[in-house]
Amino acid sequence: MIDGETASESNQQVPCVLIVDDDPAIRRMLGNLLRSEQPFEILEAEDGPAAKDLLGQHRIDIVITDLNMPKGISGLDLMAWAKENNPDPVWIIFSGYASFETAVQAIHLGAFDFIAKPLTTPASLNITVRNALEKRRWLVEREHLNNELEETNTQLRHQVEKLETACQLLGEQAENITDDLGRAGRIQHALLPQTPPNVPGISISALYRPSQGVGGDLYDVFRLDDDRLGFAIADAAGHGISAAMLAVLVKMHLRRLSISASALQPHQIMQQLNEHLVEECESSGLFVTAAYGFIDTRNGRITFASAGHPPLIVRHANGKAEMLYHTGPALGLSRGTSYAGCSVCFQAGDQLLCYTDGLYDDWPADNEPSNETILNLLDDTSESLSEELNALLHDACLRRGGRNSSDDVTLLMIAASDGPSALDNHSPAQAKRLPSELPSLNASILMGSDEEGTVLCVQGRGDWTHCTSLHEQAEAEIHQGTPLTIDLSCCTYLDSTFLGTLHEIISHADAHDTPVAIQGLIPHLHNYFGELGMDQVLAHVQPETRSLPMHMSQLCSNAETGEGNHDRLLKAHQALSGISDENREQFIRLIASLKSDSVH
Repeated sequence: MIDGETASESNQQVPCVLIVDDDPAIRRMLGNLLRSEQPFEILEAEDGPAAKDLLGQHRIDIVITDLNMPKGISGLDLMAWAKENNPDPVWIIFSGYASFETAVQAIHLGAFDFIAKPLTTPASLNITVRNALEKRRWLVEREHLNNELEETNTQLRHQVEKLETACQLLGEQAENITDDLGRAGRIQHALLPQTPPNVPGISISALYRPSQGVGGDLYDVFRLDDDRLGFAIADAAGHGISAAMLAVLVKMHLRRLSISASALQPHQIMQQLNEHLVEECESSGLFVTAAYGFIDTRNGRITFASAGHPPLIVRHANGKAEMLYHTGPALGLSRGTSYAGCSVCFQAGDQLLCYTDGLYDDWPADNEPSNETILNLLDDTSESLSEELNALLHDACLRRGGRNSSDDVTLLMIAASDGPSALDNHSPAQAKRLPSELPSLNASILMGSDEEGTVLCVQGRGDWTHCTSLHEQAEAEIHQGTPLTIDLSCCTYLDSTFLGTLHEIISHADAHDTPVAIQGLIPHLHNYFGELGMDQVLAHVQPETRSLPMHMSQLCSNAETGEGNHDRLLKAHQALSGISDENREQFIRLIASLKSDSVH
């Protein structure tokens, strides 16, 4: 392709075919046959030197050449020269003298096809040329995509250089920032509960470890009345000052709502808290995951609601455990969000564990956390709740290779038993320096079933690495006619492969009349669906959030093996492309590249 030519310009030009043969009658015959099929620019050369001149002067898409030609340059010689000097055209051999050896040589030099002399069926020529032209178009398109990729890489390199300079400047200011965080940490430390409430038959322990001088985590335990003990845990998005300020704001509203409106249920308090945060932090991009509830010591029950927070764990005295999953999306994302309320037994000897996701931050890929993993980390032999929480934190640290978490960690345990209570809020004097590494992003898909059907819960970033397992599981549920809920309350991002896979799932479910609901869709993900015209998917979005099953397991990812990933990428983008002409234009190059890769 000549310099400056774009793929679109190439596609709009009349294809150019060079016919190389020492017989002018054959050249005219081939040219006339080609023109009868579609417009072509036909160039003719009677020998190798003439063909070299034309190849050096013109943009040529296809070369049809004889093997035996005068002036000492054969068709194979011409192909060998072109491979070094003009590798763009697609070559077709038109000869009556081809042997097995010459065929092998021609293939090694890149020949697309052979046509034997004499030409018995003119249609075969047009079919071969049409296929060769299609290959040429894909080659041009791939070259254009490679050029775009190289340009993008160059831009990224420049951006990296700028970021490196910015990081150097930030490093020079790290000491001042750390001092400021230390002062803010002392203020925040004073806002945490300092002594546990005294409740007969209840013991309480907490462990709070901010990753910096201040943190975005918070917890609280307090008496609501003579019979009820309130508890809360929350994790504000991000780190540092903004997250800490948001955490303080959440605690201020949460404590006020709990005390002043003690008759409200946890899910009602969550709804009001969400409205406050949306109003005060509108368009800020800030959000909070939180769980709030109370323990009624009179009837031995926990009543709670959870906004996109990691599951609470109730370990019963008989050794059985229950996972209390989120009952709605994170706080502060959109107005009018509703939350479900749940209630579980909490009898003598039972324990309730609340934690933030910093507990399992930076765990290695081959040891990704699950609720069962965290449950197994709990130490039954600990003599006190405080020892149990410290053992849990220590074991989690060992799993990340002895490194502390780069995210804030908060643990809160409440036991229905007499024993010592202690709140370890981490002395501000122990404040750490700024972390040298960015935290990793964990993503997973949880699956669980109950009497209402099957739930697939997307946590973190939904990308192509989970699409194969998601699609296979969803298809299996649809074939069985099982009602399916896809929960996006804890999902922060969806790539185009994931979006296309969701469209396929919904289309298949509609075709089989299988009920599918999408819940917890946050605003910017809703915008993705709208921009791509995914009205069929949006029709399945439910404003109400159903509770997640108590027991859920993690679906495996196909990222490591790569099994099925290429086909999933292709099919997902073909599904998006079929929605509208705009989508087709947007994804046509990617689909072409994926098809080309599958051929090679």
